[in-house]
Amino acid sequence: MKKSAWLNVFLLAPIIILSACTPAAPATPTTEPNAIYTEAAATVVYQLTRAAALVPSPTDTVEPTSVTGQMTDTPTPPAFPTLAGPSTSDQTTLTAPSSSEQPTTASNFGGIPTLDLSAPSYQTPTSSSSGQSVGDAALWQYQNQSDGVTFTPNEQFYMAWGIKNNGSFTWTKSYTFRWIGGAQMGGVTRVNFDKAVNPGEKIEFDLPLEAPSKPGKYITYWAVFNQSGLEVPKEVYLAFNVSQ
Repeated sequence: MKKSAWLNVFLLAPIIILSACTPAAPATPTTEPNAIYTEAAATVVYQLTRAAALVPSPTDTVEPTSVTGQMTDTPTPPAFPTLAGPSTSDQTTLTAPSSSEQPTTASNFGGIPTLDLSAPSYQTPTSSSSGQSVGDAALWQYQNQSDGVTFTPNEQFYMAWGIKNNGSFTWTKSYTFRWIGGAQMGGVTRVNFDKAVNPGEKIEFDLPLEAPSKPGKYITYWAVFNQSGLEVPKEVYLAFNVSQ
């Protein structure tokens, strides 16, 4: 009996082990309606997301490509070189000449005197309120017909006056000697200077005159005038008589 019992145990043991290792039959799952709706919605969302990923974004920038023989990208303009100004070492600095480089004066040219460029004295007389030249002056020196001389009517004679330049201006040939009043002695009323007269020098006027036609006592006045037509003080005169 003992051998038969152990034999049964030995034979049954594999069956028991196989029974324990065989998986149990799956239980029939119970499906809820809400779970089905949730799973369907998730599927739709997944499909929409995947479709959107396949569509290219409008903001994507398509890089230009080049094809053999054809440029499809925009050419880059050439860069112009930057022109640099001259350096400080290339600039010329102008400096004033030193005292040793000053122009040579006239005294260094073989003793040639320096020219006096000041205006001549006769160019600067001015007019007084009486119309006379200021700075000019005349001084009577002599005359060849004495005051009180008697002439016959219409008598012709020569009258000489010696006059000194007693002013500070030179009398040039632009000066004149004129009749300025009293008895007019014939047709001569003015004469020009025949030379320049420096201050301190004198000149003589020798005039052909004619006595008036009527008897009486007369006086005639003459004076020097400068180039501007201003009278040089002082005038000279001759007092005379006309008698039959």
